[in-house]
Amino acid sequence: CKQDTTAAECVASRIIARDAAHPPRVLPSTALPFPSPPAVAWAFPVLVGWAAGSGGLALPVLILFALILYWATPYYWTQAVIHRRDYKRAGVPLFPIVHGDRPARAQILLSSVLILLLSLAPIAVGMLYTFYGIAALSLSGLFVVLALYMYNNPGVKPAIYLYKYSRIYLPVLFAAMILDRIAF
Repeated sequence: CKQDTTAAECVASRIIARDAAHPPRVLPSTALPFPSPPAVAWAFPVLVGWAAGSGGLALPVLILFALILYWATPYYWTQAVIHRRDYKRAGVPLFPIVHGDRPARAQILLSSVLILLLSLAPIAVGMLYTFYGIAALSLSGLFVVLALYMYNNPGVKPAIYLYKYSRIYLPVLFAAMILDRIAF
């Protein structure tokens, strides 16, 4: 069955990405200013599910993959900003630890803008419609506002606000996707 083959290929790719991302010691490349291999591994399940259900990959699932991939940067790095001393003491070479707080905040802001653009892409390709568009613009706009607040205000509190918001962002955005498909 083509669906099983495509899904199996996705699972194998995810395992390879996971193993590359999680060697015996924490991956030093997480200090790079773009989504790390762990973020790729986190985003893979959407590809596997789509491939299992449809037998292949298509633009809509690649948009979802990219959205999850770029969401991971603010989610993960705000934790590193919040717990900077702990990560540094443990020798975990995350971007905020290796390159400093200000460059990390700039990368978080850049990722947040990419999230905004990616969240609107399903409308551009005809995957979703007005209800989702309003939700995506509102949710992603707030994400950017919080990232901008974090960028302009040193300290842990703005990072905590963005971290907490990032935890609910994807579930609420995905719920808006489902509602748009069901109700509209």
